[in-house]
Amino acid sequence: QQQQQQQKKHQASSSRSSARQPSSPEVPPAEEHELGEAWHFGGLRRWLWLHDGSRVNGWVEFGRDGVLRTSLTRDERGSWKRGDDGEIVATFGKCHHVLELLPAAEDGPPSFVVSRRAMRDGSAITKKNVRTLGRLDTRGNS
Repeated sequence: QQQQQQQKKHQASSSRSSARQPSSPEVPPAEEHELGEAWHFGGLRRWLWLHDGSRVNGWVEFGRDGVLRTSLTRDERGSWKRGDDGEIVATFGKCHHVLELLPAAEDGPPSFVVSRRAMRDGSAITKKNVRTLGRLDTRGNS
């Protein structure tokens, strides 16, 4: 019973966090040639953000011309670029986040891990042991 209560609590917090609709202007979705084939996923561009690796606390969305929309900043804006090794560098808030795709799982949506962070101002990272993950939002986003 306790496990069921925890699952319900997790589902409720996930739906609250990911259900928040963007208030910033729409941006056309990134095109396949911008993201690369590995990140294309049939045109889906919104990823759920799991800062602690287990609980959804926001989302990021790859837009055309390197525009990033995200629920994790007040202005819902950032930028992204594709790295040389197939990773994506997503910049928002005070940090650059290096996103690396994880091997495909048979029973779940595509996922990434934030493999590295770098502060935009060059200062030291204070939270080094956080395993942030992302999971493709497969509910029909653009």
